[in-house]
Amino acid sequence: MNVVIDFSKDNRKIVKILKDDKTFYLSSAYFPVSESQKIAKNLKFEKDTILVIGVGNPYLIREIALSNQYKKVIVIELLDDIYSSVLSDKDLKSLLMLPNIDIRFFDSFDVFKLFVSDLSDFDYYMHPSYKILVPFSDEIENAIKHHLQNMLINKNTIKKFGRVWAKNFVSSIKFVSRTKGVFELFDKFKDLNSIVVGAGPSLDSDIHLVKKLYGNSLVIASDTSFLSLLRNGIKPDIVVSVDPQSKNFLYLIYEKNYDNVIFVCDTLYLPLIYDFVPNENIFLFDSPFRLWGEVRGELGEKGEVFVGGSVVCTSIDLAFRLGSKNILLFGNDLSFTDYKMYCKNNIFEMSLMLEANFINPYDPWTFISKYPLVRALNNVGEEVFTDPRMLTFKKWIENYISTTGAKVFNFTSKGLPLI
Repeated sequence: MNVVIDFSKDNRKIVKILKDDKTFYLSSAYFPVSESQKIAKNLKFEKDTILVIGVGNPYLIREIALSNQYKKVIVIELLDDIYSSVLSDKDLKSLLMLPNIDIRFFDSFDVFKLFVSDLSDFDYYMHPSYKILVPFSDEIENAIKHHLQNMLINKNTIKKFGRVWAKNFVSSIKFVSRTKGVFELFDKFKDLNSIVVGAGPSLDSDIHLVKKLYGNSLVIASDTSFLSLLRNGIKPDIVVSVDPQSKNFLYLIYEKNYDNVIFVCDTLYLPLIYDFVPNENIFLFDSPFRLWGEVRGELGEKGEVFVGGSVVCTSIDLAFRLGSKNILLFGNDLSFTDYKMYCKNNIFEMSLMLEANFINPYDPWTFISKYPLVRALNNVGEEVFTDPRMLTFKKWIENYISTTGAKVFNFTSKGLPLI
């Protein structure tokens, strides 16, 4: 790739790229200022930070910054030839000398990904030509989208559980400092296959496959699937629980079978866990709640795993951090298979059945129909109902695979396929 500083038709300096016998102009070859003004006028940014991928069109970057004077514009360049050519040219560099523009160069995708992971919420713009010029442009965009999706899910989780976390904090703080952190488990199960088990309807028909793999793989169960596994003679190695509400704890106290089972939960989890589970079996992860961020330096960091949305998403991230060779998903329907919400032996549905009577019989469809339903095709080509919430989890898993390289396979017979 050859980077040339050329001149536009109206005699302004522009960046021209010669690659594979093709020519790419990173700004208009005719009127770079007026064209950049038109583009910037149509770009709508809502967040306080704007991430621009590519420094090759200083005219557009300047217009974006001028149109968003009270926002921070972070410009990222990953191609050294373009970065040095623009920044070494006095005229092009002067276009970027605005107080709200911050220019960064990263010489590797990994460093860029680490930088993005530390950002708060932001909008972004990627120069169209960079999708051709940068070999890993898809990975760049996937990393950005994955981070933004995590931010959204975390916001929704904090909104949902914020008050519960605050209440739990007061009662559980005395236990947290002496309880082990999940980071002690990281990379301790390298080269082992992990089975991540959710409580989707297909688990009933797929449980025989889990039994075949049981004993040869690490079994990581969501709290919602714990009872179903026990009833089928499968004692998971690890149980993951994210929901800090007291009603969710029913999954864990229904059957007291905790020996040799590791429990992974939030630092601000319901304090009852310390009464019912052997404390040496509990491993905590850092809560995303801001209150924990204020005190974790004093109480001791426990290690981070993804929190937000489905407990299966957290379990997948944990399995990857443990060093799993392959991650096999069961009970991860991501849909209402056969018009059901959960597998058998699920506390939530069992409680609904107990409340039912002759006049008001239990009908799963009554609850399913409350969701904004969407039609989709499952692994066997059947049309099933799902909802936007579960489709968000599906997208998160797909983005997670593409950004981390984790080998995740959905073995749920009637689950939605992962792309």
